[in-house]
Amino acid sequence: MKNLTQLVLMMMLLLCVACEDTKDDDSVTLTVIEVITGDLDDGSYYYNFTSESEDTASWHLSLQNIAVGNYYMPSIVLDSTKVMVAVDTVNAFSDITTGPSSSAYSSSTSLVGYGGTQEILNYSFTTHTVSTSTSTYFAYILATHKVYKLYFEEYSAGIVKFKYAELSQ
Repeated sequence: MKNLTQLVLMMMLLLCVACEDTKDDDSVTLTVIEVITGDLDDGSYYYNFTSESEDTASWHLSLQNIAVGNYYMPSIVLDSTKVMVAVDTVNAFSDITTGPSSSAYSSSTSLVGYGGTQEILNYSFTTHTVSTSTSTYFAYILATHKVYKLYFEEYSAGIVKFKYAELSQ
């Protein structure tokens, strides 16, 4: 009887193991890189996505003070000779695993700068504070054909904190 019980237990164990869910995991793991810019009061900040580093010679994204009348406004600037831009106002940064269709990109990168329709940094004349957009931005690098999703987390005293990840095509 003891052998029969062991045999039944072994068969049940085998059945459980054989019926284990073998569904492939389709989730995508992206490497998210966090960047904290230099202080805008010390001068403009330039960043290169390809080299993942600050780069004043070959940059894709910059934090600059833009002259507006008698004032200077902080602004994110994308190099229009190297980058095309798209914006997602619906999906959360963490939920996005692929870039938008090629028709969604614009060569007019000024739309994300100060006063643009999809500006990243917004100055409130009421509270005299700068806030970041809640949208997710996409930078398509013309030279490498790579797409990066970007999210700007915070602006504080001339410093911007943002994160980005390369997306597969």
